[in-house]
Amino acid sequence: MQSTNSDNDTYLFNAPIKVFMIALARYGGTLRCARKLASAMAKFKQIKLAFIGSSDSAYAKDDELACLGLQEFQVSTGMSARDNFIQTLKPQNYTKIVNYVRQFQPDIIHYPLSHAWDLVLAIALNRYATVRTVHDPVCHLGRITVSMPPSKA
Repeated sequence: MQSTNSDNDTYLFNAPIKVFMIALARYGGTLRCARKLASAMAKFKQIKLAFIGSSDSAYAKDDELACLGLQEFQVSTGMSARDNFIQTLKPQNYTKIVNYVRQFQPDIIHYPLSHAWDLVLAIALNRYATVRTVHDPVCHLGRITVSMPPSKA
């Protein structure tokens, strides 16, 4: 069902689509890309966006997304690989995220990057439609991680 608002923008639905973006990385190009994507999406009147990121991120305080005034939630993922592992073992971190999502009641959950917590969150939030963005299906030599060793190709 199409409708229009006073600015003559065409809507496909009567209400904005609610998108909850989960980007839990602390640094890196994919996090910068995710935050820029969220900034761009937040400018569309047809999209109501909420974003959750790591409170340990260096980017969360001074980029465009932080200035838009949208619902931005944070959870600590740790400042190092060791801290991230410890935070991964704390059920209250997952509960916090699930509660944020349920409070927002999204139509779609978007994971714009991969994170160790995604599997548990996918199980806990399986009743929501999900979009996943895969940036590097084959790891390049720019950054080698424990979770994704470089390919032999």
